[in-house]
Parts: sequence; C-alpha cells; structure tokens
Amino acid sequence: SDVERDALVMERIVREQTGAPPRELRFLQTDDGLVAFLTLVLDPASALADAHALASEVEEDIRRALPQLADVSVHTEP
Repeated sequence: SDVERDALVMERIVREQTGAPPRELRFLQTDDGLVAFLTLVLDPASALADAHALASEVEEDIRRALPQLADVSVHTEP
C-alpha cells in the first residue's frame, strides 16, 4: 500500500540522518490528508538545539520525499 511505501521511505530517511530507525511511526488520516507522526531516538548526550535541528532536517527531507503527505510531525526522545 501507499502507506507502507511511505513508511519505508521515512524509515530510510530517519536511518540516514540518525543511524537508527524511528522508535515510533504512525499515520493519521485527517480531512486534509495523511499526517505522519515520527518519534526519533537521539543520543541523550546531544544538545536540545541539535535534537531540534535534526528533527527539522528529518521533517524537511520527508516533506521533500513525500509531498503527498498533508503534514509531518517529528518528535525526539533521548
């Protein structure tokens, strides 16, 4: 399905950026379209600013790779 294909693309992007797959990846169908929610596990030693920068980068990469998504929300956890 499209969602499965999208999930694989997102997983690859997250792996490239963080070295690990997302801890959580889920989709929500909304009136605006499909929204993706990702949780990334980051090194607890990494600064909060770095975590936010990385989350933004992952979000941008996913939006570019999957423009059909209505929205992408990336959450980070140590």
